Amino acid sequence: MKIIIIDDSEFIRNNLMRLLLNSGVELSIEEAYDVDSGKEMIKKIIPDIAIIDIRIPGGSGFELIKFTKDVSENIKVIILTNFANEQYKNKSLTEGADYFFDKSTEFGKLINVIKNI
Repeated sequence: MKIIIIDDSEFIRNNLMRLLLNSGVELSIEEAYDVDSGKEMIKKIIPDIAIIDIRIPGGSGFELIKFTKDVSENIKVIILTNFANEQYKNKSLTEGADYFFDKSTEFGKLINVIKNI
């Protein structure tokens, strides 16, 4: 399974990669830190899953949701953010995200969803 993590926090990207690689699922993981590098990597690898933060340099996660789904409707988009309010959740799901998780409390749920995809 190919996964891309798009988040401006190196700490979050590294911790998420570590958790995913220890999940028991065979994965190939790429990372990006801003909108432009995220778009470039999505086009390059056509991931099975894109894990995207809402607030990232060069634009927003909402822009990347739409871009990702335009590349392929089959890519599962997971929003992982510290801004887990209802407004952002509703907008993310309306834009095409498949899942929405709070960084501070729902890492475990994220890993379970990926195992089941």
